[in-house]
Amino acid sequence: MHRIKANRVAAAGTASLSSALSRRGSRVRLGLTLFRDKGIPFHVKILALTLGGCLTFLMIALEVPIEGVLALAMPVLGVPFDFAIDGLEFFALPVLLAVLILPLLVRARR
Repeated sequence: MHRIKANRVAAAGTASLSSALSRRGSRVRLGLTLFRDKGIPFHVKILALTLGGCLTFLMIALEVPIEGVLALAMPVLGVPFDFAIDGLEFFALPVLLAVLILPLLVRARR
């Protein structure tokens, strides 16, 4: 009896995980569509980008001690990889976070 119940719970967890992943993909598509939409006010888009940038800078500030230790531990490869990852985070992550935040801002505005 316990085994059947555990299988049902595991199946429900897998279904909810797959639906959550598909919702996340649709949220990214929705955010990109909203960024291209002329009906969304410009200041809402700028607010989403600003919030994405602030969250990115907070995350980078929290990573600095860990990245410094790793760069010193691996002196040959640590520093170039550190610069590459920080550059990617600096440019791509604010846009990704803004795409995820924009649908929430538009929904709260209406």
